[in-house]
Amino acid sequence: MKIVASVRKANSSSYSCLADVMVSNCLLAGYGKSARDAVEDFYASYRELREMDGDTVPEIEVELKFDVGSLFSYFSFLNIEGLAAHSGIRPSAMRQYASGVRKPNAERLQQIQQNLLEISQEIQRARLFA
Repeated sequence: MKIVASVRKANSSSYSCLADVMVSNCLLAGYGKSARDAVEDFYASYRELREMDGDTVPEIEVELKFDVGSLFSYFSFLNIEGLAAHSGIRPSAMRQYASGVRKPNAERLQQIQQNLLEISQEIQRARLFA
């Protein structure tokens, strides 16, 4: 079963990870002090459901979707200023998106998404040598 789980920055000190559909009549959710903690808690709730209901709970394949703040929390190695520069976005605007002070519009979200894709492709092409 393929599901989407949305990871969001709830406030300055907590994150949530919520499934978009019910799994065996349960809404899977996770919470934590970081996006990674919330995702780990999400998977823990799924494991607990499987322990309780066993074979009646389907296997799941999860696609994680992030708001900007949770993206930087989950991928803590990402640098706000670096991504902003690569994306052609003012660092101050990216910091506001990450903190939740401002929400990016659909066009800006697409711009950030496209730049993340480009960065991931650049990393995949990179080769190390000794």
